[in-house]
Amino acid sequence: EDEEMSWQVFAAFYTDIGFIYNNANASGATLDAIIKGAKARSRHNFDVPVSSSDKILTLSTCTRAYGSSANQRFVVMAKQMKLSDEFVAVNVVKNPSPVLPKL
Repeated sequence: EDEEMSWQVFAAFYTDIGFIYNNANASGATLDAIIKGAKARSRHNFDVPVSSSDKILTLSTCTRAYGSSANQRFVVMAKQMKLSDEFVAVNVVKNPSPVLPKL
């Protein structure tokens, strides 16, 4: 509660509910697969290294960006920065072929 934290976004994407991105107990290979899936779906490629050893913050909300289906979400994922990390500019470029929701 009294701790100040900093986070780096590594993915922001639209998805269907078939992609399980919000597994609170994921670790190791399962978390690596979630990170890989999130990066593949991201609208932009963020130059942020992230692995299953990082603490991950996931923000998710319902959306209707791809029509009236209630089975879609907009998700932002970030990794917690370590206290020793310096703030540096992150290179962000448009992902030319993000994985799109299957609705």
